Amino acid sequence: MEEFGEYLLRVIKKADENTIATIIITVLVFAIGQLAIGISKFLENRNSRSIQCKMFKSLLAETARLARKQADKYFETADQFDTGKDIDFSTHKTQFFPIQSLQEIGYSESYKFCFDGTENMFSRAFRKKFKMKALMKIWDTIHAIEFWDKRASDGFEAIISQSNGYNEKRNSALLQLITMLDRMFSNIQINGTPVQLVPYFQELDAIRVAHQKMPDRRVARTVHKHLVTPVRILNKKYNNLPIVLQTSNYLAEVALQYENMYNLYKISKMQYRYYGILSKLQAKLLMVALKRL
Repeated sequence: MEEFGEYLLRVIKKADENTIATIIITVLVFAIGQLAIGISKFLENRNSRSIQCKMFKSLLAETARLARKQADKYFETADQFDTGKDIDFSTHKTQFFPIQSLQEIGYSESYKFCFDGTENMFSRAFRKKFKMKALMKIWDTIHAIEFWDKRASDGFEAIISQSNGYNEKRNSALLQLITMLDRMFSNIQINGTPVQLVPYFQELDAIRVAHQKMPDRRVARTVHKHLVTPVRILNKKYNNLPIVLQTSNYLAEVALQYENMYNLYKISKMQYRYYGILSKLQAKLLMVALKRL
């Protein structure tokens, strides 16, 4: 290196003024070109980080909005679990499309455009720990939204499957009960009512007529409250009659499956209300962390 320097000095000493000027200009042009390339690269990287950061924050804000929307849908789902309504379940689900884009960005890239570059010098010097907690909270919340969204979706399908099973058994027993009662009353009309059964059939007929007049008579709660339960109470009152045994088994099965449905809906309603509260909390956490970035 020293020999090259000495050689260069000898060349400059021997060179005339024009040659020296040419060398200086060439060096300056080269240096200015390299400086321009460096500045251009610096500005390009800074601009890229700025664009990525804005996109990241926009995706987070949209995810928070969708989480609030999903919370409302969870509450709507919870309201469906009611034996006092017709059984016609429909899923209320929001698609979290921004989360896929956030995952493509990833934690490492989000760290770079939140902390790298001169534009983040102040943050690195005075707010790095504060911003780091916010960034970690953001990714924890994103993963939590994904987890609970999948759990709620899978859980809904399981609830519907259980509900259908209980309802099919209930409907089967109820159909056999109603068929038996209709047959009993048809026999009475043809053959007359034995004296000892007159009070029982009078009260039974009153229960049937009252139930039939109700506009929501097909709804599970109405059937249970105004038909099944009164007839079971009536049967206990006349438990010494042989005819009571013919209906008691069907009544017990209908009541059992109704209780199964009622308990399933009660737990499911609480569960999906919890999902709604949790989703609102996740939306709030995202927005708070976003403001701290």
